[in-house]
Amino acid sequence: LGRRSIQFLIETGKVSSPTDLFTLEQREALTSHPIAQCEGWGKVSVQALFRGIEARRVISLDRFLFSLGVPSVGAITARLLGDFYKTYAAFRDAGRNSTFQEDLAQLSGIGQQTVTDISTFLNCTENVALLDALAGTGNANDPAGHVQVISIEAMRPKRATLFTGKTIVFTGKLEQTSRAEAKVLAERLGAHVGSTVTQSTDYLIVGKNPGSKYTQAQHLNVTILREEEWLEKVKDL
Repeated sequence: LGRRSIQFLIETGKVSSPTDLFTLEQREALTSHPIAQCEGWGKVSVQALFRGIEARRVISLDRFLFSLGVPSVGAITARLLGDFYKTYAAFRDAGRNSTFQEDLAQLSGIGQQTVTDISTFLNCTENVALLDALAGTGNANDPAGHVQVISIEAMRPKRATLFTGKTIVFTGKLEQTSRAEAKVLAERLGAHVGSTVTQSTDYLIVGKNPGSKYTQAQHLNVTILREEEWLEKVKDL
């Protein structure tokens, strides 16, 4: 579910809000102008799109928070928030807590601007409505949302992965994800993310227009993976 697909869905009016993604397949079955008839699309690519959307119905708390687009909340900050709140329900209801801002301000790595941005987000009625539509209220007695948000701990692999204990370095412009989010993902899989290529580097993940790290990795016989190859290997981990 890449950026180009999202851009296409928005530009063609197929999607106007995050919740629209999760009703797209049902709506496509009823439309007189399905995506499969659009230039560059076909039945196979549309089915791949639907599978990509379906795979995102279960998401870790940190990735969900990052996806909300709250100002000042990047992938690293979202990880801190996910570790702090533990559950989606705790985050959703945090704005009602009288000590909310004081509690957040005590977290290392969370500045005052970030606290203000999160507080503003959670105190906006429209934003809370979006949260409820996407993921429900977090209350077992209320209707479920389109996605299931689970704790970071629950998302951690229960066994060693291909990247556990390995050193990974990223280079070039990543097009499917941000560098910060890629770093968080690698660390979640048990890897160490380095900033330079050395003899101890196990993998170099290459984006668009890689720099000197690419040449260095070739010289040191480091395993090189294109961004697409990396995402394919980690998608089910």
